[in-house]
Amino acid sequence: MARSPVPVLSLAALLAACSHNSTTAGSTIEPGAANASVASGRDGRGPGGRGGMGGFGRADQALLRGITLSADQQQRVDSIRAGYRAQMDQMRQQQQNGGDRDAARSQMRTMMEKQLAEIRAVLTPDQQTQFDQNVAEMRSRIQQGGRPGGAPPM
Repeated sequence: MARSPVPVLSLAALLAACSHNSTTAGSTIEPGAANASVASGRDGRGPGGRGGMGGFGRADQALLRGITLSADQQQRVDSIRAGYRAQMDQMRQQQQNGGDRDAARSQMRTMMEKQLAEIRAVLTPDQQTQFDQNVAEMRSRIQQGGRPGGAPPM
């Protein structure tokens, strides 16, 4: 039986989006807390509107929810994300231009796992526990057909 590419591509899009959004060093994202785009009146919408390109701030926050990063950790996480950003963008472009979807899906899955592992390695053991919970919750939402970062704000 063929597996649906939606969960894999959703998680890949999430990680690519995480490369574009980052938390402020030393900040903690608490469940239900407004992000900067909400506070500025953008209500979590990116350049393409709610759910459009760039509208993945909640997904980024979901990965690091409840985790306070030091300035050094934030810099390292940003560097990891930047390293994968170009690769993910290139793979998305190839797929949009009629590239091999199965190969792209496999490569994206591998890259997602590597990026998550690299980010996790930057964290302390306590932070890793929270990160693991956040990743598990996000994957569960994706499997159920929801948004990676949770429901949009009302």
